[in-house]
Amino acid sequence: MTRPLEEAAAARRPRLLAAVLIAAILVGLLASASILIGSRPIGPAEIMAIVDGRGSEEVRTLIGQVRLPRTLAGLLVGAALAWAGTLMQAMTRNPLADPGLLGVGSGAAFAVTIGMSWLGLRSALGIAASAIIGAAAVTTVVLILGLRGRADGSQLILAGVAFSMTISGIQSAITLLNPRALDAMRACPPDRSQAPTARSSPSHSRYWPPAL
Repeated sequence: MTRPLEEAAAARRPRLLAAVLIAAILVGLLASASILIGSRPIGPAEIMAIVDGRGSEEVRTLIGQVRLPRTLAGLLVGAALAWAGTLMQAMTRNPLADPGLLGVGSGAAFAVTIGMSWLGLRSALGIAASAIIGAAAVTTVVLILGLRGRADGSQLILAGVAFSMTISGIQSAITLLNPRALDAMRACPPDRSQAPTARSSPSHSRYWPPAL
């Protein structure tokens, strides 16, 4: 019984390795394009000049404070979404499942709405913390409701969808009844003390602590 399974796994191993290699190459190409391509194109020669310490200050600032943080953040977020999707599909035994079925996004958006409309949160760190707390709280409630009694993937999905729709409805009511909350959700400005001036160089380095 175990021998056919082992033979099937051995037959799939080369295809899995090939898929991982192709995915790694594509990720490397996309990351390179994210650093090199933009409103101000950067050539490989300029990258080598920066590595040798001979690059211009403009290119050094553009790469170190804008494009490299943006690229690394995209890679981290993509890996987190892939991991979350894999966990959801394994828990629900549904190949089409996603974290939204557990109300992760709805809980995060609801907590951010509460924080910005009632608590006056405006800093990037405060908004990120409220989103994490809201997502964790709603996910915990959905797991308790969905796994109570008969542990079934379909029951978990139904509980997640129902609770997510309820939270989304309450959030919509809050934003409609409070125009300031709606404007804050759409604009989401950073701290005034950290806002860049017209003379300052463009920098995204102040978003590193909340992002990480």
